[in-house]
Amino acid sequence: MLRRYRIEQEISQRISKAGSYSYDLQRKALAALARGERKINVCRMFGISRNTLDLWIQRKAETGDVQAITHYQQGARHKITDWARIR
Repeated sequence: MLRRYRIEQEISQRISKAGSYSYDLQRKALAALARGERKINVCRMFGISRNTLDLWIQRKAETGDVQAITHYQQGARHKITDWARIR
């Protein structure tokens, strides 16, 4: 019970800031799910939506980790690399 209280305190501090969720929070949520907690209880405990938890579960199944993809650029490149093709 004390552990749950500490987690709830930590979550309440994190809810006040906007932005993406930390890697540590993602790991803790999935660990609680692995221990047998129900999805709805995990979402309430960590203050996340069910959709967010489902996306983390899907990412872990696809990549083996919940860490976000880094250095991923969408769209066209910002500079020309093939000058011979343009001329």
